[in-house]
Amino acid sequence: MKTLKELFIINFFILCLLVSAISNYSLWSFVLKSSIAIILIIFVITFEDVNKIEPRFFQKYIFFISLPLFSLIWSKNISFGLLKMLNIMVSVLPLIWVSESLYRNLTELRIKIFVNTIFILALSISLITLLFHPFEYNTPYIFEITRWSHVIVGRFLSASIIILLLLERYVHNLKRKLFIASMIIIYCGLYFTGFRAGSIFSLLILFLILLKGHTSLRKVPIGILYVVGLILLIIAADYFFFDTTLLERYLKLFSYHPRIQALEISWKLFKENPFWGVGFGGFANTNSLTNLMKYPHNLIAEVLAEFGIIGVFWLIALLSFIFLNNKSETRYYLLLAFLLSMTSKDISTNTMLWIGLGINNNESFSRAKKSIYLSSKKYLLRARSSMDRAFDFGSKG
Repeated sequence: MKTLKELFIINFFILCLLVSAISNYSLWSFVLKSSIAIILIIFVITFEDVNKIEPRFFQKYIFFISLPLFSLIWSKNISFGLLKMLNIMVSVLPLIWVSESLYRNLTELRIKIFVNTIFILALSISLITLLFHPFEYNTPYIFEITRWSHVIVGRFLSASIIILLLLERYVHNLKRKLFIASMIIIYCGLYFTGFRAGSIFSLLILFLILLKGHTSLRKVPIGILYVVGLILLIIAADYFFFDTTLLERYLKLFSYHPRIQALEISWKLFKENPFWGVGFGGFANTNSLTNLMKYPHNLIAEVLAEFGIIGVFWLIALLSFIFLNNKSETRYYLLLAFLLSMTSKDISTNTMLWIGLGINNNESFSRAKKSIYLSSKKYLLRARSSMDRAFDFGSKG
Protein backbone atom coordinates (compact mmCIF):
# COMPACT_ATOMS: atom_id res chain seq x y z
CA MET A 1 0.00 0.00 0.00
CA LYS A 2 2.83 2.39 0.88
CA THR A 3 4.62 1.64 -2.39
CA LEU A 4 1.40 2.16 -4.37
CA LYS A 5 0.84 5.50 -2.63
CA GLU A 6 4.36 6.63 -3.51
CA LEU A 7 3.88 5.54 -7.12
CA PHE A 8 0.71 7.61 -7.47
CA ILE A 9 2.23 10.73 -5.94
CA ILE A 10 5.53 10.54 -7.83
CA ASN A 11 3.95 9.79 -11.21
CA PHE A 12 1.44 12.62 -10.89
CA PHE A 13 4.24 14.93 -9.74
CA ILE A 14 6.28 14.11 -12.86
CA LEU A 15 3.20 14.46 -15.08
CA CYS A 16 2.33 17.79 -13.50
CA LEU A 17 5.91 18.99 -14.01
CA LEU A 18 5.82 18.01 -17.69
CA VAL A 19 2.45 19.63 -18.32
CA SER A 20 3.54 22.83 -16.56
CA ALA A 21 5.97 23.45 -19.44
CA ILE A 22 3.09 23.95 -21.90
CA SER A 23 3.26 27.65 -22.78
CA ASN A 24 0.47 28.37 -25.26
CA TYR A 25 -1.87 29.66 -22.49
CA SER A 26 -4.97 28.29 -24.21
CA LEU A 27 -8.12 27.20 -22.39
CA TRP A 28 -7.41 23.49 -22.85
CA SER A 29 -3.89 23.89 -21.39
CA PHE A 30 -5.25 25.61 -18.28
CA VAL A 31 -7.90 22.91 -17.87
CA LEU A 32 -5.26 20.19 -18.25
CA LYS A 33 -2.79 21.83 -15.86
CA SER A 34 -5.34 22.65 -13.17
CA SER A 35 -6.93 19.17 -13.34
CA ILE A 36 -3.63 17.35 -12.87
CA ALA A 37 -2.54 19.82 -10.16
CA ILE A 38 -5.78 19.30 -8.22
CA ILE A 39 -5.40 15.50 -8.36
CA LEU A 40 -1.79 15.80 -7.20
CA ILE A 41 -2.74 18.11 -4.32
CA ILE A 42 -5.52 15.70 -3.22
CA PHE A 43 -2.99 12.84 -3.16
CA VAL A 44 -0.51 14.89 -1.13
CA ILE A 45 -3.11 16.12 1.37
CA THR A 46 -4.43 12.58 1.76
CA PHE A 47 -1.13 10.76 2.18
CA GLU A 48 1.45 13.34 3.31
CA ASP A 49 2.16 15.14 6.57
CA VAL A 50 1.19 18.72 5.67
CA ASN A 51 1.05 20.20 9.16
CA LYS A 52 4.69 21.26 9.46
CA ILE A 53 5.05 23.91 6.76
CA GLU A 54 7.22 26.71 8.08
CA PRO A 55 6.14 30.38 7.82
CA ARG A 56 9.16 31.26 5.69
CA PHE A 57 7.86 28.93 3.01
CA PHE A 58 4.88 31.23 2.53
CA GLN A 59 7.27 34.19 2.58
CA LYS A 60 8.99 32.64 -0.45
CA TYR A 61 5.61 32.22 -2.11
CA ILE A 62 4.76 35.88 -1.58
CA PHE A 63 8.19 37.09 -2.69
CA PHE A 64 8.07 34.97 -5.84
CA ILE A 65 4.68 36.22 -7.04
CA SER A 66 4.95 39.79 -5.67
CA LEU A 67 6.88 41.43 -8.51
CA PRO A 68 5.02 39.74 -11.42
CA LEU A 69 1.69 40.52 -9.73
CA PHE A 70 2.58 44.12 -8.81
CA SER A 71 4.02 44.83 -12.27
CA LEU A 72 0.62 44.18 -13.85
CA ILE A 73 -0.22 47.74 -12.75
CA TRP A 74 2.09 49.19 -15.42
CA SER A 75 2.11 46.27 -17.86
CA LYS A 76 1.90 47.22 -21.53
CA ASN A 77 0.04 43.96 -22.19
CA ILE A 78 -1.98 43.32 -19.08
CA SER A 79 -4.20 40.67 -20.71
CA PHE A 80 -1.21 38.44 -21.51
CA GLY A 81 0.33 39.25 -18.13
CA LEU A 82 -2.84 38.01 -16.43
CA LEU A 83 -2.64 34.76 -18.40
CA LYS A 84 0.95 34.27 -17.24
CA MET A 85 -0.09 35.07 -13.67
CA LEU A 86 -2.93 32.55 -13.89
CA ASN A 87 -0.47 29.93 -15.10
CA ILE A 88 1.74 30.56 -12.07
CA MET A 89 -1.25 30.14 -9.77
CA VAL A 90 -2.60 26.90 -11.26
CA SER A 91 0.66 25.25 -12.28
CA VAL A 92 3.82 26.64 -10.66
CA LEU A 93 2.76 27.33 -7.08
CA PRO A 94 1.15 23.90 -6.54
CA LEU A 95 4.33 22.19 -7.73
CA ILE A 96 6.51 24.29 -5.43
CA TRP A 97 4.29 23.34 -2.50
CA VAL A 98 4.29 19.64 -3.45
CA SER A 99 8.09 19.73 -3.86
CA GLU A 100 8.39 21.12 -0.33
CA SER A 101 6.18 18.34 1.05
CA LEU A 102 7.92 15.54 -0.85
CA TYR A 103 11.37 16.77 0.11
CA ARG A 104 10.44 17.35 3.74
CA ASN A 105 9.19 13.76 4.01
CA LEU A 106 12.03 12.25 1.99
CA THR A 107 12.66 8.54 2.58
CA GLU A 108 14.84 5.86 1.03
CA LEU A 109 11.75 4.20 -0.48
CA ARG A 110 10.64 7.50 -2.05
CA ILE A 111 14.06 8.10 -3.61
CA LYS A 112 14.18 4.58 -5.05
CA ILE A 113 10.68 4.81 -6.54
CA PHE A 114 11.37 8.27 -7.96
CA VAL A 115 14.66 7.27 -9.60
CA ASN A 116 13.31 3.99 -11.02
CA THR A 117 10.19 5.76 -12.32
CA ILE A 118 12.38 8.36 -14.04
CA PHE A 119 14.54 5.57 -15.48
CA ILE A 120 11.62 3.55 -16.90
CA LEU A 121 9.90 6.63 -18.36
CA ALA A 122 13.08 8.09 -19.88
CA LEU A 123 14.12 4.77 -21.43
CA SER A 124 10.63 4.08 -22.79
CA ILE A 125 10.28 7.58 -24.29
CA SER A 126 13.76 7.32 -25.83
CA LEU A 127 12.99 3.97 -27.46
CA ILE A 128 9.72 5.33 -28.89
CA THR A 129 11.61 8.38 -30.17
CA LEU A 130 14.25 6.25 -31.88
CA LEU A 131 11.68 3.92 -33.44
CA PHE A 132 8.93 6.32 -34.53
CA HIS A 133 10.50 9.84 -34.66
CA PRO A 134 7.38 11.69 -33.42
CA PHE A 135 8.90 15.15 -34.00
CA GLU A 136 8.93 17.71 -36.79
CA TYR A 137 11.92 20.02 -36.67
CA ASN A 138 11.14 22.79 -39.14
CA THR A 139 7.50 23.69 -38.48
CA PRO A 140 5.84 25.36 -35.46
CA TYR A 141 4.49 22.87 -32.95
CA ILE A 142 0.77 22.08 -33.08
CA PHE A 143 -0.61 19.56 -30.60
CA GLU A 144 -1.24 16.13 -32.06
CA ILE A 145 -1.27 12.68 -30.46
CA THR A 146 1.36 11.42 -32.89
CA ARG A 147 3.45 14.59 -32.82
CA TRP A 148 5.27 15.34 -29.58
CA SER A 149 6.68 18.61 -28.28
CA HIS A 150 10.45 18.43 -28.68
CA VAL A 151 10.90 21.00 -25.87
CA ILE A 152 8.79 19.21 -23.25
CA VAL A 153 10.20 15.76 -24.06
CA GLY A 154 13.74 17.10 -24.46
CA ARG A 155 13.66 18.94 -21.12
CA PHE A 156 12.47 15.77 -19.39
CA LEU A 157 15.13 13.55 -20.98
CA SER A 158 17.96 16.01 -20.30
CA ALA A 159 16.92 16.29 -16.64
CA SER A 160 16.56 12.49 -16.45
CA ILE A 161 20.15 12.00 -17.63
CA ILE A 162 21.49 14.17 -14.82
CA ILE A 163 19.21 12.69 -12.14
CA LEU A 164 20.05 9.10 -13.12
CA LEU A 165 23.77 9.81 -13.32
CA LEU A 166 23.77 11.33 -9.83
CA LEU A 167 21.50 8.71 -8.27
CA GLU A 168 22.52 5.65 -10.24
CA ARG A 169 22.96 3.67 -7.01
CA TYR A 170 19.18 3.64 -6.59
CA VAL A 171 18.41 2.10 -9.99
CA HIS A 172 17.05 -1.32 -9.06
CA ASN A 173 19.03 -4.47 -9.96
CA LEU A 174 20.86 -3.02 -12.95
CA LYS A 175 24.44 -3.95 -13.74
CA ARG A 176 26.92 -1.22 -14.59
CA LYS A 177 27.24 -2.10 -18.30
CA LEU A 178 23.47 -2.29 -18.71
CA PHE A 179 23.10 1.06 -16.99
CA ILE A 180 25.63 2.69 -19.33
CA ALA A 181 23.87 1.17 -22.36
CA SER A 182 20.55 2.53 -21.09
CA MET A 183 22.04 5.99 -20.60
CA ILE A 184 23.36 5.93 -24.16
CA ILE A 185 19.87 5.08 -25.45
CA ILE A 186 18.37 7.92 -23.40
CA TYR A 187 20.91 10.40 -24.73
CA CYS A 188 20.25 9.18 -28.30
CA GLY A 189 16.56 9.79 -27.66
CA LEU A 190 17.38 13.29 -26.40
CA TYR A 191 19.45 14.03 -29.50
CA PHE A 192 16.64 12.91 -31.82
CA THR A 193 14.11 15.15 -30.09
CA GLY A 194 16.01 18.03 -31.70
CA PHE A 195 16.07 19.89 -28.37
CA ARG A 196 19.47 21.50 -28.79
CA ALA A 197 19.72 23.17 -25.40
CA GLY A 198 19.05 19.91 -23.56
CA SER A 199 21.58 17.98 -25.65
CA ILE A 200 24.31 20.57 -25.09
CA PHE A 201 23.69 21.53 -21.48
CA SER A 202 23.21 17.96 -20.25
CA LEU A 203 26.65 17.17 -21.68
CA LEU A 204 28.10 20.21 -19.93
CA ILE A 205 26.67 19.09 -16.58
CA LEU A 206 27.89 15.56 -17.33
CA PHE A 207 31.45 16.87 -17.67
CA LEU A 208 31.11 18.77 -14.39
CA ILE A 209 29.90 15.63 -12.62
CA LEU A 210 32.79 13.61 -14.04
CA LEU A 211 35.28 16.24 -12.93
CA LYS A 212 33.75 16.31 -9.47
CA GLY A 213 34.05 12.52 -9.24
CA HIS A 214 30.45 11.73 -8.25
CA THR A 215 30.34 8.64 -10.45
CA SER A 216 32.37 5.47 -10.59
CA LEU A 217 34.02 6.69 -13.80
CA ARG A 218 37.11 7.76 -11.91
CA LYS A 219 39.23 8.26 -14.98
CA VAL A 220 37.79 11.52 -16.21
CA PRO A 221 39.67 11.71 -19.57
CA ILE A 222 38.39 8.24 -20.51
CA GLY A 223 34.87 9.21 -19.50
CA ILE A 224 35.04 12.35 -21.63
CA LEU A 225 36.36 10.33 -24.59
CA TYR A 226 33.40 7.97 -24.22
CA VAL A 227 30.99 10.92 -24.34
CA VAL A 228 32.70 12.59 -27.31
CA GLY A 229 32.77 9.26 -29.17
CA LEU A 230 29.07 8.79 -28.43
CA ILE A 231 28.25 12.22 -29.86
CA LEU A 232 30.21 11.54 -33.05
CA LEU A 233 28.53 8.14 -33.38
CA ILE A 234 25.05 9.63 -33.04
CA ILE A 235 25.79 12.38 -35.57
CA ALA A 236 27.25 9.86 -38.02
CA ALA A 237 24.23 7.55 -37.66
CA ASP A 238 21.88 10.49 -38.15
CA TYR A 239 23.75 11.66 -41.26
CA PHE A 240 24.07 8.29 -43.02
CA PHE A 241 20.80 6.58 -42.08
CA PHE A 242 18.35 9.50 -41.90
CA ASP A 243 17.95 12.78 -43.73
CA THR A 244 20.09 15.75 -42.74
CA THR A 245 17.23 17.82 -41.32
CA LEU A 246 18.15 17.17 -37.70
CA LEU A 247 21.87 17.79 -38.18
CA GLU A 248 21.07 21.04 -40.00
CA ARG A 249 18.93 22.06 -37.03
CA TYR A 250 21.89 21.71 -34.68
CA LEU A 251 24.19 23.56 -37.09
CA LYS A 252 21.75 26.49 -37.17
CA LEU A 253 23.05 27.36 -33.69
CA PHE A 254 25.90 29.13 -35.47
CA SER A 255 23.69 31.32 -37.68
CA TYR A 256 21.48 34.33 -36.98
CA HIS A 257 18.33 33.21 -35.27
CA PRO A 258 14.99 34.81 -34.26
CA ARG A 259 15.99 34.12 -30.63
CA ILE A 260 18.88 36.57 -31.08
CA GLN A 261 16.46 39.14 -32.45
CA ALA A 262 14.26 38.55 -29.41
CA LEU A 263 17.24 39.27 -27.14
CA GLU A 264 17.85 42.50 -29.03
CA ILE A 265 14.21 43.50 -28.54
CA SER A 266 14.47 42.70 -24.82
CA TRP A 267 17.54 44.89 -24.48
CA LYS A 268 15.79 47.72 -26.33
CA LEU A 269 12.76 47.47 -24.04
CA PHE A 270 15.06 47.48 -21.01
CA LYS A 271 16.87 50.63 -22.18
CA GLU A 272 13.54 52.35 -22.73
CA ASN A 273 12.22 51.28 -19.28
CA PRO A 274 15.36 50.62 -17.16
CA PHE A 275 13.86 50.81 -13.66
CA TRP A 276 10.44 49.15 -13.87
CA GLY A 277 10.41 47.42 -17.26
CA VAL A 278 7.29 47.04 -19.38
CA GLY A 279 5.46 44.90 -16.83
CA PHE A 280 4.54 41.23 -16.73
CA GLY A 281 3.61 40.09 -20.24
CA GLY A 282 4.71 43.42 -21.75
CA PHE A 283 7.21 41.80 -24.12
CA ALA A 284 4.42 40.25 -26.21
CA ASN A 285 2.88 42.09 -29.17
CA THR A 286 5.41 44.93 -29.26
CA ASN A 287 6.25 44.25 -32.95
CA SER A 288 5.75 41.66 -35.70
CA LEU A 289 8.18 39.16 -34.13
CA THR A 290 6.72 39.35 -30.63
CA ASN A 291 3.23 38.89 -32.03
CA LEU A 292 4.36 35.31 -32.63
CA MET A 293 7.14 34.97 -30.04
CA LYS A 294 5.37 36.08 -26.86
CA TYR A 295 8.49 35.96 -24.68
CA PRO A 296 12.25 36.10 -25.40
CA HIS A 297 12.99 32.47 -24.45
CA ASN A 298 15.61 33.71 -22.00
CA LEU A 299 14.89 34.19 -18.30
CA ILE A 300 17.35 37.03 -17.76
CA ALA A 301 16.25 38.88 -20.91
CA GLU A 302 12.60 38.51 -19.87
CA VAL A 303 13.29 39.83 -16.38
CA LEU A 304 15.24 42.82 -17.76
CA ALA A 305 12.54 43.70 -20.29
CA GLU A 306 9.50 43.22 -18.06
CA PHE A 307 10.80 44.12 -14.58
CA GLY A 308 13.87 46.30 -15.20
CA ILE A 309 16.56 46.77 -12.57
CA ILE A 310 14.27 45.80 -9.70
CA GLY A 311 13.69 42.52 -11.52
CA VAL A 312 17.43 41.84 -11.54
CA PHE A 313 17.54 42.03 -7.73
CA TRP A 314 14.37 39.91 -7.55
CA LEU A 315 15.91 37.20 -9.74
CA ILE A 316 19.26 37.25 -7.91
CA ALA A 317 17.43 36.78 -4.59
CA LEU A 318 15.42 33.85 -5.96
CA LEU A 319 18.43 32.14 -7.53
CA SER A 320 20.50 32.67 -4.38
CA PHE A 321 17.87 30.96 -2.29
CA ILE A 322 17.44 28.14 -4.79
CA PHE A 323 21.14 27.31 -5.05
CA LEU A 324 22.35 28.11 -1.52
CA ASN A 325 19.67 25.99 0.17
CA ASN A 326 20.43 22.81 -1.71
CA LYS A 327 22.92 20.00 -1.48
CA SER A 328 25.59 19.75 -4.17
CA GLU A 329 23.83 16.87 -5.95
CA THR A 330 20.60 18.82 -6.27
CA ARG A 331 22.52 21.85 -7.56
CA TYR A 332 23.56 19.96 -10.70
CA TYR A 333 19.91 19.46 -11.62
CA LEU A 334 19.09 23.08 -10.75
CA LEU A 335 22.04 24.32 -12.81
CA LEU A 336 20.67 22.39 -15.78
CA ALA A 337 17.20 23.87 -15.17
CA PHE A 338 18.70 27.39 -15.04
CA LEU A 339 20.70 26.86 -18.25
CA LEU A 340 17.57 25.58 -20.00
CA SER A 341 15.75 28.73 -18.88
CA MET A 342 18.29 30.70 -20.90
CA THR A 343 17.00 29.22 -24.17
CA SER A 344 13.37 28.18 -23.71
CA LYS A 345 10.13 28.90 -21.87
CA ASP A 346 9.33 31.94 -19.74
CA ILE A 347 8.95 32.92 -16.08
CA SER A 348 5.61 31.18 -15.66
CA THR A 349 6.60 27.91 -17.36
CA ASN A 350 10.17 27.36 -16.10
CA THR A 351 8.80 25.20 -13.29
CA MET A 352 11.83 22.89 -13.49
CA LEU A 353 13.81 25.72 -11.90
CA TRP A 354 11.19 27.15 -9.54
CA ILE A 355 10.59 23.85 -7.71
CA GLY A 356 13.98 24.56 -6.12
CA LEU A 357 12.09 27.10 -3.99
CA GLY A 358 10.21 24.23 -2.38
CA ILE A 359 13.32 22.95 -0.63
CA ASN A 360 13.51 24.84 2.65
CA ASN A 361 16.84 23.60 3.94
CA ASN A 362 19.21 20.64 4.02
CA GLU A 363 17.66 18.91 7.04
CA SER A 364 15.37 16.64 5.01
CA PHE A 365 18.20 15.44 2.79
CA SER A 366 20.33 14.81 5.89
CA ARG A 367 17.52 12.82 7.47
CA ALA A 368 17.16 10.76 4.31
CA LYS A 369 20.88 10.07 4.21
CA LYS A 370 20.79 9.13 7.90
CA SER A 371 17.83 6.82 7.25
CA ILE A 372 19.68 5.18 4.36
CA TYR A 373 22.81 4.85 6.52
CA LEU A 374 20.87 3.30 9.42
CA SER A 375 19.09 0.91 7.07
CA SER A 376 22.41 -0.16 5.56
CA LYS A 377 23.95 -0.53 9.02
CA LYS A 378 21.00 -2.60 10.20
CA TYR A 379 21.32 -4.85 7.14
CA LEU A 380 25.06 -5.30 7.73
CA LEU A 381 24.49 -6.14 11.40
CA ARG A 382 21.93 -8.77 10.44
CA ALA A 383 24.28 -10.24 7.86
CA ARG A 384 27.11 -10.31 10.38
CA SER A 385 24.87 -11.94 12.97
CA SER A 386 23.85 -14.61 10.46
CA MET A 387 27.48 -15.25 9.58
CA ASP A 388 28.41 -15.53 13.26
CA ARG A 389 25.64 -18.07 13.84
CA ALA A 390 26.74 -20.04 10.81
CA PHE A 391 30.34 -19.95 12.03
CA ASP A 392 29.32 -21.11 15.52
CA PHE A 393 27.26 -23.93 14.02
CA GLY A 394 30.17 -24.98 11.83
CA SER A 395 32.55 -24.90 14.80
CA LYS A 396 30.24 -27.08 16.87
CA GLY A 397 29.87 -29.49 13.97
